[in-house]
Amino acid sequence: MVTIVGTTRGALASEKGEYTIRAVAPGVITLRATRIGYAAITQTVTVPESGTITADFALTSTPSKLDEIVVSATGAEETKRQQPVSIGTIEMDSVNLAPVNSFSELLTARTPGVVAMSDGGTLGAGTRIRIRGSNSVSLDNDPLIIIDGVRANGNEGSSTIGVGGQIPSRLDDINPEDIETINVIKGPAASSLYGTAAANGVVQITTKRGSVGKQQWSAHAAGGTVSNYVKFPSNYGAVDVEGGDTVWSQAVAGAPCVTVFQAENACTYTGLQTFNPLEVNSPFITGNTQAYGLAVSGGSEAMTYYLSGQFDKDKGVYEINQLRHATLRANATAHLGPKFDLTVNSSYGQNRLRLPQNDNNVRGVIPSGILGLVYDDSVNHGFAFQQPANIFAINSQQNTERYTGSATGTWRPLTWLSANIVTGLDFSNRIDQELIPTYLDNGITSRFADDSLGNRTSNPFQTFIYTLNGSATATYGIRPGLSGSTTVGAQYTQDYSHGTFAFGKVLAPGTGSLAGATQAFAVSESTTQDIILGAFGQEQINWRDKVYVSGTLRADKNNAFGRNFKSIVYPGGGISWVIGNEDFFPKQKFISQTRLRAAYGQSGQQPGFRDAVAFYSPVAVHVGSEDVASFTAGNLGNPNLKPERTAESELGFETNLWKDIFNFDFTYYNKKTSDALIKRQLAPSNGVQQLFFQNIGKVQNKGVEMSLTGTPLKGKTVGWDFTIAGSHNDNKVLKLGVPPIIFNDQRHQNGYPLGGYWAVPYTFKDTNGDGAITMDELTLGDTAVYLGSPFPSWDLTFGSGITLFRYVRVAALVNRRTGNKLENNTGVFRCLLLICQELNQSIDPTVKKTSSLADQAAANAALDGTAAGYIQDGGFWKIREVSLTFSAPDQWAHRMGVGGVSLTFAGRNLGTWTKYKGLDPEINENGGLNFSTDEFLGQPPVRTYTVRMDVRW
Repeated sequence: MVTIVGTTRGALASEKGEYTIRAVAPGVITLRATRIGYAAITQTVTVPESGTITADFALTSTPSKLDEIVVSATGAEETKRQQPVSIGTIEMDSVNLAPVNSFSELLTARTPGVVAMSDGGTLGAGTRIRIRGSNSVSLDNDPLIIIDGVRANGNEGSSTIGVGGQIPSRLDDINPEDIETINVIKGPAASSLYGTAAANGVVQITTKRGSVGKQQWSAHAAGGTVSNYVKFPSNYGAVDVEGGDTVWSQAVAGAPCVTVFQAENACTYTGLQTFNPLEVNSPFITGNTQAYGLAVSGGSEAMTYYLSGQFDKDKGVYEINQLRHATLRANATAHLGPKFDLTVNSSYGQNRLRLPQNDNNVRGVIPSGILGLVYDDSVNHGFAFQQPANIFAINSQQNTERYTGSATGTWRPLTWLSANIVTGLDFSNRIDQELIPTYLDNGITSRFADDSLGNRTSNPFQTFIYTLNGSATATYGIRPGLSGSTTVGAQYTQDYSHGTFAFGKVLAPGTGSLAGATQAFAVSESTTQDIILGAFGQEQINWRDKVYVSGTLRADKNNAFGRNFKSIVYPGGGISWVIGNEDFFPKQKFISQTRLRAAYGQSGQQPGFRDAVAFYSPVAVHVGSEDVASFTAGNLGNPNLKPERTAESELGFETNLWKDIFNFDFTYYNKKTSDALIKRQLAPSNGVQQLFFQNIGKVQNKGVEMSLTGTPLKGKTVGWDFTIAGSHNDNKVLKLGVPPIIFNDQRHQNGYPLGGYWAVPYTFKDTNGDGAITMDELTLGDTAVYLGSPFPSWDLTFGSGITLFRYVRVAALVNRRTGNKLENNTGVFRCLLLICQELNQSIDPTVKKTSSLADQAAANAALDGTAAGYIQDGGFWKIREVSLTFSAPDQWAHRMGVGGVSLTFAGRNLGTWTKYKGLDPEINENGGLNFSTDEFLGQPPVRTYTVRMDVRW
């Protein structure tokens, strides 16, 4: 990219490096040329009264990121050297998309401070995204998503039908193939201009654009396999055989002869029987993935364009777990005059997703197997509740249509003045639907409760997110070497959602619609509308292209604020000093391009829709022989309710090392949320037993982020590049204002991380030396203690690539997470059902034990009411991605009539090393929830192998 220094003017270069900047006033100007991976260079030229002038640049490679381009909240493009904060950037040119199956996977382990926590291996399941920890107790902690200047739906939990735990995310509607760059604005120090929506950080996506030149076509086709690689535990039953029998039967004996019963002399251990229905009568298949894409870009000086289409067809490890995803995109930029440009971005996407039943769900396949029998019975073949065929008859679908469009107009009436306006819409039409067919159709259906009679759910939802931004920027010189710019603007956003819920059961044979429901028909509606109106200003000072000082201010009004709270103001500011370019800075080979930065800013998060409003809810009451309309207290409201405010301080530096071979970046942040929304119980003397929100909480997140990147080898024979990145976050509740908020074995409590695990501790000792732990050898504590957080305190990434002879490249991405715990509820529940290995041991000291004393103690403690032994180390090492790419030499490609061709072999989730004793440390049965985290009968992550061919011409 080439820009005019001190202005917002510039142009993108084509693949050949050609660029044009139109309508430049005559006189002396300074041009700056930048490109990712290369050192910026400036050149001073004199623009004549008429005609054109040519300025050529020769760039040299560097690991420095100071001249990467980012899009600010005002819509202007700026270099990172102007930003006083750390902004994470994912350049798609550097990402091999062969092992990447979704946008969530694209964010995983690529940017320090961004933690993407997968919910498991179900195709279509969402991912929990956290940037610099969790800020809010009661509101969501998802980042704000912006696509080409327009706010977009990135809802992590986007479904109204439960399948046990897994919920799709709207983030994965986004097609990674269409993305040019992703900028991650990590906290309020950088996001104050985004106002009452950006406390959790901002993920800003810029899609691809065309450049001047002839048409450039690209196409890709990929296919691969998806497999379940986790081994499920067998079901155990200790045998007490009487009368010479050799086969134990649950139907006869009623319960296994576990250590507890042996110690009580209720039975005598004479053997062990095991069965694994998930292995012997496996419901799993080898799934597959297919992806096809075509794109074209190009244009003239009058207009450039980018057009693309993508089709994905995937099948998970269950026959019914299927996803079809299609997208179309059209982006165009028109130069409508010497002073006006118009950019239009438009995309349409369609999803067809079918989800399996699993997790906390008696209709689930894994629950039915992992909680099943210890023998292969003739009815359900070892499955506890019903056979997989009956479960697979349940048809749970989510069909989505999504449109995201924006129009950006840039007007330059004067050489020193430019105006920018962005308007757009993100619309999604989602239908959540489920059909459990009646047994009268073909006899194959769910047998839980009255499922066999059939039922139907249909919940259509529409979401509209409107964006309108307008800003104007004036640039001016103060004196030689000192310049400034002033930006003022306003923003309007509206998030409107409407949904209908419909249910009916006892279906007439042969029908699958609500029209065939004969009983329990129910319908309801939901409508929400959030409106933000904001005004903002920014002042920037540039001294010698070495020191950049900025100050920002934003004021917001919001319809979710209480009626007594009118508006809120968020200040921000910072300084960026490229001290390495100062004459006094030591010039040496070891260190260069050093920059210091410091920033402070505030941002917020609005209360939920109608949290501040008092209202009644309608309800039908049965009086006599008929239903009459009535109402109950729906919400008490709070007229003084205001947004949560998060303030952040950030310090950091970055530098090139050892002849510009390496780049090191370090950031420290301290973020505090005040006025956090907490639900309080109204005093019973008020006559209403209800909770209501108050702004009384405080939460802190502080930590560090660092990265070391480099290219030690850049030869024609061998090239080697690497990235080592890491982040540490320390989360703490400073003030809750109410007694601890407890949910299962997690709680929010003063002085501890949000959502921490708490349980009653225990001690044990094998007093008789028989190698078995029984209840009398176990001692429980008096009260629950803190055992750890479900969120990792450290997230580390190791990425490396080796290029051989310019045509062969092998790359890998390894992720390390530590400092977190995960509750193994699967293990707890298996022990409560007496089928876990830990309890099915012999107390005879001569019999070899198959479980350690610690594991046996944990199982006995679970029977005694505490899961402390199953809140386990959730840290891990994972091989996220490995890829091997062969690129054809240019002469070979030309013989095939194309400009370039490559073939990639890739794999994902190729290895896991962990101390966690459950199925996998990356499972969460609570998809879409803010803090609730545990592994409970869910599908573990799957392994994928992919082959992809890319062709361009």
